[in-house]
Amino acid sequence: MISIIITTFNSRNTIKETLSSIKGQSFTNYEVIIVDDGSSDDTVECIKSLSLDFVKIFERPHFGRASSLNFGLGICKFELVAICDSDDLWHSDKLQIQVDFFMKNQNVDLVFSSTKLFQSSDVDLNSKKVVLHGSEPITLRRILLSNIITHSSVLYKKDMGVYNEGLSSQIDLDFWLRSLRSGKLFTRLRSDPIVFHRIHQDQSFEGSGLNYRWNAIKLVNNYAYKWGYFDMVILNTLKVFYYLFSRYLRTFGKVKGFYTVLLIWSYVCVM
Repeated sequence: MISIIITTFNSRNTIKETLSSIKGQSFTNYEVIIVDDGSSDDTVECIKSLSLDFVKIFERPHFGRASSLNFGLGICKFELVAICDSDDLWHSDKLQIQVDFFMKNQNVDLVFSSTKLFQSSDVDLNSKKVVLHGSEPITLRRILLSNIITHSSVLYKKDMGVYNEGLSSQIDLDFWLRSLRSGKLFTRLRSDPIVFHRIHQDQSFEGSGLNYRWNAIKLVNNYAYKWGYFDMVILNTLKVFYYLFSRYLRTFGKVKGFYTVLLIWSYVCVM
């Protein structure tokens, strides 16, 4: 009933834990499609050593993550698709909660859930039963303001479309924006976190930090300007100055930052 797509690239250190969290799902009617994007380590051998009969592995040259995701979408056999990054983990009830919601709300095209960041591998995935506290629709304007959707938390209908292979960064954000613009319905499920997003130094998907934020703002502003959301263009441009100033404070210290603010404020008052 669900096709789970995982793309891998030199994921040997995390993929076993990821697959273990999928194997432990209370909902069991799924297939797992792993598309290896030209790993240079023994990722594929690590996966094969697990001998999981629900896993199908496809090895391809290093075409990029968007291409690998589209390849997975093209061969999956179910109409509901879940994405799991090769270093993330799921609570055992993740799929069941989202499938139950889909069955009761078939007009919805995508659901996503709360996510918790973690660094070590000792995260307690199933410490308590997850209670769903409700849901809320997510608008295009909301995602133009900030991407609140973790890629590994989504379950969506396969007819949503495909990922933009012309991008090397923000491919998920681009997918959300284009889908919402075309009229797709997104819903956030409110509960305790059921997805655990790993933060580690070997992350290679898109980078992080200021460069990551800049790429996101640039992408969003291009769409916001094109679609006439000019207030979003202004707000997101202000974010750039906020991030730069925050970086300045961390680099040069709060004292110099205070005098910088005072100088700017004095200039504004004089003008």
